[in-house]
Amino acid sequence: AKVTKTDFQAEGVTLTVESNGETYQLRSRLVIAADGSRSPLRQQAGIKTYGWKYWQSCVVATLQLEHSHENTAYEWFWQSGPSGILPLPENRCRIVWTAPREDAEQLLGMSDQEFIAEFKQRYGDRFGTPKIEGDRYVFPVQLMHSAQYVMPRLALIGDAAHSCHPLGGQGINMGIRDAAALAQVLKTAHDRGEDIASLAVLKRYDRWRKWENLLILSVTD
Repeated sequence: AKVTKTDFQAEGVTLTVESNGETYQLRSRLVIAADGSRSPLRQQAGIKTYGWKYWQSCVVATLQLEHSHENTAYEWFWQSGPSGILPLPENRCRIVWTAPREDAEQLLGMSDQEFIAEFKQRYGDRFGTPKIEGDRYVFPVQLMHSAQYVMPRLALIGDAAHSCHPLGGQGINMGIRDAAALAQVLKTAHDRGEDIASLAVLKRYDRWRKWENLLILSVTD
């Protein structure tokens, strides 16, 4: 499903949604945008962002491992950038391989066999000979921060509000803290009988998370 239009009104929000060739509408008191760094909801709301791209890109792939990852996450630090291996169920893992942009495009263009050979050359036989599941893809590494996290009846969380260098997995940590903070703000407002979608309530979340996230963005930058 894809949200193609948002109509913010005093009493609520109407979302126009397309799914399987059909169009329908949903109404809600509050919309929480958790739709990624290119957030269509943020763009439809006209919220501006600032930041810059780095000289690196990330190659992302899902691997089926031959040897157990033992539910352990790994991160290696190379001159070209950090690489993370994140455990998934059924002895699979997600690899996030940071490299200069040209190198990242070369990694993307390799055959599966060439990519696995490059993987083993870098990480050794710790994981055996993995198999690639699905497609590999590349995304740019960038710093991005939204000028504001909230509007009446709208709140941004996670990558829709901010994105950072993938160093140490801080992006997902910030997103989890956003979700927890917003949930606490909304529950407190609900218990007090307040309108959870009012700007006065949502600004409590904005004040809580914006400066904490800015600190992490500065450190990773």
